[in-house]
Amino acid sequence: KHLKAFRVTVEPMKDHKGVGYQHEGEEFVHVLAGRIEITVGEHVNRLKGGESLHFNSGIRHHMRNIGNTAVDMLVVIYQP
Repeated sequence: KHLKAFRVTVEPMKDHKGVGYQHEGEEFVHVLAGRIEITVGEHVNRLKGGESLHFNSGIRHHMRNIGNTAVDMLVVIYQP
């Protein structure tokens, strides 16, 4: 029971509340619709519908909707 999956929606031009931290493990984000900016440490990643990102969640990270429509994502967290 190390995986937890969430469907996450972030409103246009808003930050995802509760993210902007770090935790042990890994994180996988798949964007279903919309555009999101995910900052992991110093790296800024911009994703749109159909794109994914996998990263070490021990690195401080933050998510922000950069589009004019809500972003819908599947987020999977692995914690050992």
